[in-house]
Amino acid sequence: MARLTTNDLLPRARDLMGHATSELAAHPGDAAYLQNAAGKAWAAARLATQAVVFCKKKARPKGTAALLRALKKAADESPPHAQIREFERLLGSAYRELHLECSEDGSCNAKQTPRAIREVNTALLDVATSICRQMTNP
Repeated sequence: MARLTTNDLLPRARDLMGHATSELAAHPGDAAYLQNAAGKAWAAARLATQAVVFCKKKARPKGTAALLRALKKAADESPPHAQIREFERLLGSAYRELHLECSEDGSCNAKQTPRAIREVNTALLDVATSICRQMTNP
């Protein structure tokens, strides 16, 4: 698979979220689809994080740990602090609930996991878009 350009990151994240929310709607209560939707939502959150880090630092770190370190550094170095802190909070929740607990561990919660997926779709991606927009249109 070709590496996504920075202009592709947020649209691809939104596309993945569309697939995740469609799966939730089409297969309510199905544990396998819930786990799959959680994986897609986490992938979307990770793409949004790559976009934010690139918008703030002009860097494309490889691996989740390096990506999270770059996000923390971007948050510590420059405004808008409140938006980056909110992004970090939302990302932490997505990482824990969607990636670790549901997608990786299979311990999906029928109420919490769909809420976490919706939060990525409605909040995290919007904050990422706003941060990148501020960096390109100061």
